[in-house]
This record gives sequence, structure tokens and C-alpha cells, in this order.
Amino acid sequence: MGENHQYKSNSLIILVITCLVLSFISFKNYLLFHNIVELYSVIIACGIFIIAVNTSHLSSNSYLLFIGVSYGFIAFFDLFHTLSYKGMGVFFIRTANLPTQLWIIARYLEAISLLIAFKFINTDISTKKLYFSYFIFSLVLLSGVFWAEWFPNCYQPDSGLTIFKIYSEYVIIAILILNIMLLIKKRDKFHSQFYKYMMYSIGFTILSELLFTMYSDVQGLFNILGHIVKLISFYYIYKSVIQINLLDPYNALFRNINKKNKKMKQLNNTLLVITKVKGLIATEEDIETFFDKSLDVLLEKRDYAMAWIGKAIEEDKKVIPMAQAGMTKGYLDNITITWDDKESSMGPTGRAIKERKHIIEKNNVNFASCQEEASRKNYVTSIALPIIHDDQVYGALNIYSKSKNTFIKPEIDLLQDLARNIGFAINKLRNKEKIKYLSFHDQLTGLYNRMFFNKELERLNVKRNLPLSIVVTDLNGLKKVNDNYGHKMGDKLLIAFAKLLREYCRQDDIICRWGGDEFALLFPKTPSSKTKEIISRIKEKVNQTTCEGIQLSSAFGYAVKTNTEDDIQQIFKQADNNMYQDKRQQKQSSDINNC
Repeated sequence: MGENHQYKSNSLIILVITCLVLSFISFKNYLLFHNIVELYSVIIACGIFIIAVNTSHLSSNSYLLFIGVSYGFIAFFDLFHTLSYKGMGVFFIRTANLPTQLWIIARYLEAISLLIAFKFINTDISTKKLYFSYFIFSLVLLSGVFWAEWFPNCYQPDSGLTIFKIYSEYVIIAILILNIMLLIKKRDKFHSQFYKYMMYSIGFTILSELLFTMYSDVQGLFNILGHIVKLISFYYIYKSVIQINLLDPYNALFRNINKKNKKMKQLNNTLLVITKVKGLIATEEDIETFFDKSLDVLLEKRDYAMAWIGKAIEEDKKVIPMAQAGMTKGYLDNITITWDDKESSMGPTGRAIKERKHIIEKNNVNFASCQEEASRKNYVTSIALPIIHDDQVYGALNIYSKSKNTFIKPEIDLLQDLARNIGFAINKLRNKEKIKYLSFHDQLTGLYNRMFFNKELERLNVKRNLPLSIVVTDLNGLKKVNDNYGHKMGDKLLIAFAKLLREYCRQDDIICRWGGDEFALLFPKTPSSKTKEIISRIKEKVNQTTCEGIQLSSAFGYAVKTNTEDDIQQIFKQADNNMYQDKRQQKQSSDINNC
């Protein structure tokens, strides 16, 4: 650290001494002063060109390459400016207009190139196209100065600087200020030292341009100061590009490697999320648990701030949160998300559902109805991905990040794969639930079936559920109805009877269709008196019910297990016997009435 500080101090001392020596030379021999300053700038610009072109393969973007090529052509115009200066004897000129024109072209080229270079921070550019573009641009400008003479005059011997030259300096200053603003905005993309030296360089270039608007004599004080400040500007260009990338190449190289490794690790973690979610598809039994665990895995492996899965409701076009994870407290409670055609539905979630494609909101742009809550929780970037199964949109997977530019293309591709897996899981788990439902339910009445009854009988046969009442009931006369009116009519009677059982039994009671016209009921923690009361209520309602003119009739029998030593199968058999006894009594009563 101490050696580095000493090196910086020595560099500044040398720079100050150089500027003082050049100032002295300028008053003794201005042409020599001018040549030293300009050739120094040309050498630095050529060095930037050589370094940038030969290290471009180490960079993941084309920013440095673009700057390097542009400074190669800037060096060309600065060299022409130097050679065209009065006293050099290279060009047959009598005024300072030509070197001033070449100067203003070089400065425009520098300012505009620095501005355009920001476009290539995260993108590649064809080197051949870049060379060709600058070559054609330079050729056109040179023709405008030397042959076609359409380029405006910049200096008049009798009046000095022209209006075009002065205004051009102000335009160049404005472009350079815009460069500083963009550099500040994108500072996280650059090496810290590169960023600092570029800020110094552009700042001194602005000062240089201001000084060059003030002189009237090409060898005057402001012209001399402008050139010295330009030298300082190019010194910091040298520090930012050449020193950092040539004398300290490992930091620049490893910065790129570390960035790539970090992004690769993030992508690998996303891939790991997909792998684990696929594992959950095979093990989980219900959709809600699958959603919860999938989002937990996503936030565990990735540094997202929040994620949630929303279900699109067709009736009112609203999105209902089904699962959420991360920093969600209060977020989903305070917003209403829709996916209709109203302006309020133009948020990422609504659009993803409607357009069936991923939607990204980044860098604090409009989060639609969620904007206020998102800003409060510092969510900067979000992505919404449609969840599709059986070619139908189920809803959307929504992910929020506190970092800018989180969702780059490789990441998006993996997240789309994740959303597809969630859609596949919904389809598979729904089919699994359907199969499970069918395996434990009677298809005609919707009641539980015999298999489920036996499982529940085994589960409830414990001390804490005693007294445990078993009820067996039978729909009287079903065979006669089937024979006389057909099985469809018989099915209607069974459905009507099942409906009555649901209505008059309690929520915790187990109601099953045992088979044919028989039904079995389990009443946990229910004594004989309560069981008798429930049966009496059902019987009364049954006797009051007709189905398409046919009177419903039923027989009931029950038995209660009160001791743990009692055999549950014997209790069931007793209930079944009691049901048949009730059926016989009803038949005897009916025969007596008919007599």
C-alpha cells in the first residue's frame, strides 16, 4: 500500500514538473512546445489502439475495443493537425485554419466515440465493421477539409476563431458532460481505477475545450494552457487504459474472470434449482406443498429478494397468490393484480399471463399497480414467467431482485425451463390427485368408497376416538326401482340419498358408499345417544323426500365401540346385523299396514 502511494506521488510530481518545463518551452519556442504536446497525445492514442486491439479477446464486451479503434483514428487526425501547423513545412498553407479544422474534427471524434462506446459494454461488435466505419467517416471528413472544402472554417486571420469553432467547443463540452453522467451511472461495470482516471481525463478535456474557446492568437496564453491541460487529459487516458491493462493486466483479466465465474455460479445454481424441482415433482403429493418447496429452493440457491406463484382466475381476471417466499411480508397483501385489458393490468404478471411470454421490468421502471410496494421494498428488477400446462395458462412465476440487470439471457432461458417444469408438475400432480380421488371415492355419489372406509376405520380405531360409532344404512327397494324404471332412475335415488347423508351428518363424520345400495358411516367420539339422534334426523328427512315421484326409504343399524378391547370388525358386523333387523321390522310393519 505504501509503495503504491509513493508511486502515485512520484507520478504527480513528474507530471507537474513536465507541465512547468513545457510552459517554459512554449514561451521560448512555441512550435517545439506544440510538437511535444501533440506527439505525446498521438503516441498515447496509438498505444491505446494497440493495447485495446490486442487484448480485446480477454474482454467479455467491446467497450475497450471501440475506444481503442477510435483513438487510433483520433491519433491520425492529431498527427495531421501537428504536421499542418504553421512552420512545419509539410502542407503549403498560410493560415491556422487547416490545423484548427483538423483539431476540431479530432475533438468531435473523441467526444462522440467515448459516448457511443457505452453501447458496447455488454455487447460484441465486428472489428472489420468498426474499422470500415471509421475509415469511411475519416475519408469523408478529410475530403471536406482538403478537396471538397465543405467543412466550415474554424479560424480567420483577421478575426480569429469562427463562430462554428467556438460553438463546436461548447457542443463537445456538452457531449463530454453526458459522458461523465453515463460513466457515473455505469461505474459498476468498470475497474475502480479505470473509472477514476477516465473521470479525471474527461474533466480535464472539458477544461481544455473551454480554454480553446478563449484564444484569439494561436500562440497566445489560453492556447498554451489548453494544450497543457490536454496533455494532462491524455496522461489520465494513459493511466486508465494503458497502465491498467498493460502494467497491471492481471487485475483487469481477473476482474473479468471473477465476473464470469460469479455469473457461471449463479447459472449453475439456477440449474441446480431446476434439478431439485424435478425431484420434488416425483416426491410431492399436492400442488400447494410443491409450490412452497420449489420457491424455498429457488431463494435458497439464488440471491433473489422474493418470489411468488400466482394463479390466474378466469371469472374475475384476478391473480391469486398460491405460494410465496422471501421478503414478501405485506407485499402481496397490499396489492391487487389483474390480467384483463385495463391499464392497471399492464404490470409484468398480468402481461405474462395475457401474452404467454416472459416480461421483465428493470431499473425501477413501472411496476404497474405494484410500483409503490416494490419501491418501498427496494425491488429494482422483476421477471414474470407464464406457467403453462396442457396448453392452458395456469398463472405466473414472479421473481424480484434488488440488483440491476439480474435477468440476462442465459438466466432467462433457465428460468423459462423452471416455469415449464412447474407447469408439467401442475399437470402431473393434478392427474395424481385425480387418480387418488378416484381410488378413494365412489364415482356415482362422490362419497368415499369401501377402500377409504377401511383405511379410516383402521386409523380411527384408537382410544382417543372412543366412543366410536359405526352406522350401516341401506336404500330400500333399489332393486325394484332398477327393474321397473331402469338403472338411471336407481342412480338418481342413490345420489339423492347420498346428498341427504352429507347434509345431516357432521363435518368430521366419514360417509362412504359400501357398495350397491349400502352405505357405511363412522362417527368418532360419538356416544350411542348422539348416534341415535343423528340417525333419527336422517330417517325423518328421508321419509319426507321423493325423487321424481318415488318415495325414498332406508334402513339403519349401528353399534358403538366403547372399550379398547372390543373387536372393531365385530362392532361393524353388529351394526350390519342391526341394519338388517331394521329392514325386516320395516317390512313386517309394511305387511301389517297392507293387511
